[in-house]
Amino acid sequence: MGENLNLLTTYRDNAIHFYNEEGFRTVLYALLQTCIVNFRDLLDAGFDLQLSDEISWALLPLGLRPPIQPVDYLSQGTAAGTKAKPAVFQFLNEIIRAKRRIEAAGSDTGRLLTEFRVNLVSVKKVGAANVQVAVASAGQSQGPLVVRHVDPNVSHPLKQRDVLTVIATINGTPFTSHVLQAIVWKHEIRSRKQFCWRSSDGYVTKYSNDFVEFIKRLTKADVEAAVSDYRAYAKARKQKGKQ
Repeated sequence: MGENLNLLTTYRDNAIHFYNEEGFRTVLYALLQTCIVNFRDLLDAGFDLQLSDEISWALLPLGLRPPIQPVDYLSQGTAAGTKAKPAVFQFLNEIIRAKRRIEAAGSDTGRLLTEFRVNLVSVKKVGAANVQVAVASAGQSQGPLVVRHVDPNVSHPLKQRDVLTVIATINGTPFTSHVLQAIVWKHEIRSRKQFCWRSSDGYVTKYSNDFVEFIKRLTKADVEAAVSDYRAYAKARKQKGKQ
């Protein structure tokens, strides 16, 4: 319930950024409808009160046009042919992050927003998401909303040994520290904040769960190329050091 209220609070505090965004009202409705359901269940469980006894069915919204398409306008543009504002992309990214936190905690994602027949999924990572957003690039996910300060211990909880424990084998072969380092080098993982966090002094490096999923999606050819290229790179660097 808390994640749902946090998202609605973010919308309230930044409502000016969402004016004239056609279609966004459907996403907002999904959050608001769930907030009402959560409030109803809270009254029932905590106070033995039935909200339905106080509110007429006639007050339910009748204006949503089926089928509901919450984020079509993000990829196709608005009726005027313009793209959605950066704030919208950022807000929808916040929904995805909230859903992942709820899933990680083993809680009910149905408490976050009302799910319709369509699925909302990030085009960068389909994963197990209900709230699908058309986020084409990292730049589009940025926006003018309040900046989030995330504890790296939460967003990037895995040390190297943790990654090696989670992924014991890859494509039928042992997943060793050498293979991991080759992948990190080949794909420039240390410069990709979604996957890697490093302390300011450079002594601590930690990885996100998204990095684990990234590794699992690599093909056998991808891994072999990373290992081969990394071996050649290390050899060249060693020879250069002897000169």
